[in-house]
Amino acid sequence: MVFALDEIALRQRTGQPGWARVRPDAVSLGGHSFGAHTTLGMAGQSYPGFASMDEPRLGAFIALSPALPVAGDATQAFARVTRPVLVVTGTRDGDVVGTGATPERRCAVFAALPPGGKALLVLQDADHMTLGGGAGAIQRPFMQARRNEATRVQEERHHALLAQITSNWWRANLLGDADARARLVRPAALDAGDVWQQK
Repeated sequence: MVFALDEIALRQRTGQPGWARVRPDAVSLGGHSFGAHTTLGMAGQSYPGFASMDEPRLGAFIALSPALPVAGDATQAFARVTRPVLVVTGTRDGDVVGTGATPERRCAVFAALPPGGKALLVLQDADHMTLGGGAGAIQRPFMQARRNEATRVQEERHHALLAQITSNWWRANLLGDADARARLVRPAALDAGDVWQQK
C-alpha cells in the first residue's frame, strides 16, 4: 500500500499521461474480507506487538465484511483509528473460512471503533459474496455453500445501494461535498430490514 501511494504521488507530480487529474490529497482505501483487514490496518488498527500502520495519506476508509481482531480487546485495537470509516456487512454475512465470523461480530467492528466519523450499513439478506461483488456459490474448502434465494433476489438492489452510499461516502469525506453528506443522513432506497447508523 505504501508503494502504491508513493507511485500515485510520483506519477501525478511528474505529469505522467493520465495522472494530471489525480488528487494525492484525496486518496482513500476500501477492501472486502481480507481487504477489510488491510483497510483497517492502514487506518490505524494495532496488533499484538505492533502499534499501528496509520497511513496519513489516506483520508477515509470502507471496510466491507470486516472482522474483529483475533486476540485482545477490539476497542483498544481500534483506538488509533481516527479518520472516517464505513463498516458494511449483511444479515447473512457469515463464516466463509472457518474463523467463527458472524454478522453480529462484523457489526461489532463498528461498535469498537472510536465515535466520530464512523458509519454502519447492514443490508438485509446480503451475504459475504454480495459485498465482494460476486455471485454464485460461496467457495469453501472441500464444499460449496448454496446462497439463499432472498440473497439472490436482492443482489441487484444491494449492489445499486452500495454504489450509491459508497460514492456519497467518498465525496463527503474526501471532497467535502455537502450534498453528499446530506444524502448520507438517511440514504435513499434503504429497505425496511436494512440498517444505517452514523456516530
